[in-house]
Amino acid sequence: MRLVIHKGASEVGGNCVQLISEGKSIFLDAGVPLEELEDKDKKPDLIDFSKIKASNKSTILGILLSHAHQDHFLSLKNAGDIPIFTGEPSYGMLKVLKDFSMDGNVPLENVATFKDGEKFNIGPFTITPILVDHSIYDAHAFYITDGASSVLYTGDIRFHGRKKHMMEKVFDRFASPDILLVEGTNILETGDEAIYKDENSLEEPMTEFMNKTKGLSLVVCSSMNIDRVVTVFKAGLKAKRELIIDLYTAEILRAVGNDKIPNTSWPNVHLYLNGYHRSIVKRNGFFDMVKGHGSGRLFEEEINKNRSKYVLLYKKSHYKFLEKNNLLDDSSMIYSIWEGYLEKEKSLNDLLDFYKIPFKFIHISGHMYKKNLVSLVEKLKPKAIIPIHTNNKEMFREFENALLLDNGEEYEVQGNYKSP
Repeated sequence: MRLVIHKGASEVGGNCVQLISEGKSIFLDAGVPLEELEDKDKKPDLIDFSKIKASNKSTILGILLSHAHQDHFLSLKNAGDIPIFTGEPSYGMLKVLKDFSMDGNVPLENVATFKDGEKFNIGPFTITPILVDHSIYDAHAFYITDGASSVLYTGDIRFHGRKKHMMEKVFDRFASPDILLVEGTNILETGDEAIYKDENSLEEPMTEFMNKTKGLSLVVCSSMNIDRVVTVFKAGLKAKRELIIDLYTAEILRAVGNDKIPNTSWPNVHLYLNGYHRSIVKRNGFFDMVKGHGSGRLFEEEINKNRSKYVLLYKKSHYKFLEKNNLLDDSSMIYSIWEGYLEKEKSLNDLLDFYKIPFKFIHISGHMYKKNLVSLVEKLKPKAIIPIHTNNKEMFREFENALLLDNGEEYEVQGNYKSP
């Protein structure tokens, strides 16, 4: 088996790895680096699959999508009729993104879904998806073999989320891979210096901050970070507040198909249809979509009268409604996304300054720390380690069996395959 990293060897995000065997190939993710996603002045440099096919003369059989984050799927816009394989909840979330005109050019006509732990074959490759913990629902690692050699690809992974106990044994069956293709986002951080130790530890400071708020409590977090939505919901309950979400978030929660996750059928979870989403509903005829959340629908008057009763997952599209009803008075804001994004959110910073809104940063990373990486390597004992999804691959030199590849560099996997 040969391996080529097309993107992600020296940057955070953008993972796109090709595995080639017997003239056939599959791809692990098809992303765009975060740096490119954040540059609003340039179009992202998407992977050109037809060019890759011509250069290494292999038939492309499919793309394995580990999870539904842009930095892992955005180059799917160039996938054409190449089959895409992902988890069913991830497929559901991608459809919601398409409905709301977010990354709507990703082709979803040739998607097949897989389940955790269930092997499937694509040409000469046997793939085992492995459900892992990350800051999005339905994230997977992959164990891939062509019968002669093996690659264990972690995707994006952490050991301090709501599934951390599951993670203690998740790789027990997959020791001694020929290649451990591992993310290194936080290779410089041990995690010991973090203010908050795990996802559960965010609840208490959120609850305390909400309790100090006389009016509406606002929280900024990703709708697709369902662990965080659950954390906000739980903190709200402790602060005697009910959760308000927008239509996009409501549809993401519905798409994962798990009734144990807060959704608008619950009595303390509500949909507020803001003006932006009302326009999308009218334009696209999504009236049945709104009806599907009817039991949890909340209207402007109720929020205005009982502002201290609610916590709102804040989006820019809420601003006009909040300003019109003076709901920013006596409000507070929790920012629960990577702090680096806040520096670039001018409109949000202007809002905080203008209304003198009390603010607190309460967040924990969606990626594993160095101490977890060291433990993972010690446990798996891979023949070789190849870092990906990192700005600091040189830090991997402390592992004696590390291979530091560049984007576009091809590597022949030295087989020592044993069936797990």
